[in-house]
Amino acid sequence: MELKRAYPDPPKPNNLASPSKAPASTPENPSTTDTAGAAKNGEKDDQEKVFDKISSIVVDQINKDHLLIRGRKNVIYKGNKRTVEVEALVSRRSISVDDSINSNDILESYVEVLR
Repeated sequence: MELKRAYPDPPKPNNLASPSKAPASTPENPSTTDTAGAAKNGEKDDQEKVFDKISSIVVDQINKDHLLIRGRKNVIYKGNKRTVEVEALVSRRSISVDDSINSNDILESYVEVLR
């Protein structure tokens, strides 16, 4: 998500030369609304999500319940190699049996693109 903010996609030009063949949906004629559009938007949202794993180490034990972890990873974004550093505060209870943490369980995080 932070990579999207740091390096947003360039705007795509609208293709105004080809007219739409679908009838325009109007409030007077609700039967012409496109219900597949909602599915297309959902598919687009799934394509913009990033699924990745970053190995990290425990930097500091804040107290008996919370740990500060830090990890770095090299990723290729838009053809360029970037180094991403993640620092996060996590609860010991959120660490699973296989020593992994879901991103939803991170209490506080800091993500930085180093280069």
